[in-house]
Amino acid sequence: MNKTRRKALGKISDRIEALKDQYSALTTMAEEIKELVEAVKGELETVRDDEQAAFDNSPASMQEGQKGADMEASIASMESALSELDDMIESLEGMASLDDAVDNAVSSIDEARGQE
Repeated sequence: MNKTRRKALGKISDRIEALKDQYSALTTMAEEIKELVEAVKGELETVRDDEQAAFDNSPASMQEGQKGADMEASIASMESALSELDDMIESLEGMASLDDAVDNAVSSIDEARGQE
């Protein structure tokens, strides 16, 4: 590899390292958001469980009527919201794996620079 391309790779490596600092701040923020989402999820699970218990403990005549249908619809909506919150948590956790990708990119560029 000639000097010009080696120098270009050095600049690219430096830019990736600079991005790594910004990414580190982003992952810290993502972790904080994940904790908030987990807290909200826990609160929603409590409300859902309370509604489910209220439905389960109500007389069959109420369960089979409009009130019961409304309760079941609310429970189903809360289940959907919980699923979306789980997806958010999973996405936020996935951000941590990108840190390894940045390190691997820098290592690969450094290897390319060192090869003749």
